[in-house]
Amino acid sequence: AELARCTADDLALLELEVKDMERKAKDVAKLKDSFVGLMARYIEDQGFGFISCPECKDAWGKTDIFVGGRHFMTSGIDVGDMVTFQIEKDGKDMPRACNPKTLPELTKLCKKLKKMREILRPAGAGVKRGPPQEAFGGALPAAKRPTLSALGGFPPRPP
Repeated sequence: AELARCTADDLALLELEVKDMERKAKDVAKLKDSFVGLMARYIEDQGFGFISCPECKDAWGKTDIFVGGRHFMTSGIDVGDMVTFQIEKDGKDMPRACNPKTLPELTKLCKKLKKMREILRPAGAGVKRGPPQEAFGGALPAAKRPTLSALGGFPPRPP
């Protein structure tokens, strides 16, 4: 209900608040040889996921850092959480996240910001639309491949 009455100014203030809190979290994390990132996705069937962290690009050459199922499950983090984590190398010298911990206040603010952006998004923004039908003389273009009905239906079944 509170977000339904939000304005562009409210959005700008919240963006500044999130940016400031994120900067502070990253400063604290740096002192502990840690990083701050977004728990971007977890593939339950395969038992792993990825934390998105732009700051990892310089040190590790990638922004998506692998997090194994054990670390994901035991830490209590969730997809969409802002997390702090450390990095260890796996057997192939690839980075993997360890000790991920949710940053509850930052996560809460980021989710609020996302909702506010959705509310303030202009109607139809982000929706891809095809060319207007007038571009085709009021009719849709013909199919590129003939359909079964154009070929006379299904072929007869062998006896």
